[in-house]
Amino acid sequence: MLIVNYFLEKINVLFSHIMPILKYLILNFLILIFSGNFVGSQEVDNEDPIEIKNIIGCILPLSGENALLGERVMRGVEIAVSTSDHGDDYELFVKNIGNNKLDVINSYKELVVNSRPSFILGPVRTQAVQIVSNLVTKHRVPTITFPVFRDSSESSPYLVKFYYPIDDQIKYLADYSIKTLKLKRFAVIYPKTKLGDRFKDKFVEYSKRQGARIVHVGAYNTDLSDIDVEISWIKSFKPDAILIPDYPSRSAKIIKKILSDKTYLNVLFMGPNTWNSNAFAKLAGDDIDGLLHKAIFTDYLLIGSTKWNEFYINYKKTFNDEPGLFEYQVYEIVKKLISLSQNVGKKKYKLITNLMNLKGKGEFNVSKTKYGLEIYPKPHLISLEDRKLIKLQ
Repeated sequence: MLIVNYFLEKINVLFSHIMPILKYLILNFLILIFSGNFVGSQEVDNEDPIEIKNIIGCILPLSGENALLGERVMRGVEIAVSTSDHGDDYELFVKNIGNNKLDVINSYKELVVNSRPSFILGPVRTQAVQIVSNLVTKHRVPTITFPVFRDSSESSPYLVKFYYPIDDQIKYLADYSIKTLKLKRFAVIYPKTKLGDRFKDKFVEYSKRQGARIVHVGAYNTDLSDIDVEISWIKSFKPDAILIPDYPSRSAKIIKKILSDKTYLNVLFMGPNTWNSNAFAKLAGDDIDGLLHKAIFTDYLLIGSTKWNEFYINYKKTFNDEPGLFEYQVYEIVKKLISLSQNVGKKKYKLITNLMNLKGKGEFNVSKTKYGLEIYPKPHLISLEDRKLIKLQ
């Protein structure tokens, strides 16, 4: 019993010395944790901060029959991001879509929910845009499309249409030829394509309203197998101006055929913005030279300008291929979107507001319609001189 009491006494003495030390250690341990100076906390603080990037969503056809169109959009986007001052702050999330309605809907939803993009590029086909227009309104993400025609029915306050509509091209050409040049008699020969037919209808309708006389309208096969018939009609009616809404190579061949008759030189040729190419200047230049300003077309950019050359050099270096005007169109709006979406954050409509504020500034026309926001560059009137493209207005 004496031995037990002895050991209990020694243990009490030992604990009397240990407890203050233990209390001190526990107290300092708690202080370290709550002050953030714990070793584990120091390791986290010393790590590099996580880089948070803005997201550009792309919903495009990258396979199937429309793959080339989707690829052209992607190339324009890639050049825009790589050359923008804030391009490093952005990352691309791409969804490949087909023509199936359910596929388009699911792809759009997945893109919006999973990546939370600052804005979305595409779809590009009118049918696909119509499919997602309700989703654009629901998710409230600015969605940029590139339509050909103005009278598309899809609508949303977050839908942005960036294009140079045929309607404006027609108006600009007709006003210049009728009101400035005072021409009266017009002919239209057009390819048997949907685009050619649309150009013809719009030009005839608008020109008649301006008091012009349409002396001949005729269509030709895309292989030009029946073009001689149309040219014979042209020569018999002798119009002051001829609209040829076709690609540059076919248009140049038709112009050469018409001008091969040296007695019929005093005529104005008019065309779409597809004529805005070095290929057209080379193919048609020999026949237009000496006939000052006898071929006119309209576009928002002059091939060979400083802006085009800068884009061309970067595109050629990246893809080892020749760019088209559509790629430039995508490139231009994406650079503008990157600039305007800085610090927008979750307030997506602020980007729409920033786009609306472009109205009256720089080279863009902006209009808010019941279908959404329309943005289109201010056009130039372009012609040929000495086998070079020149800006008239």
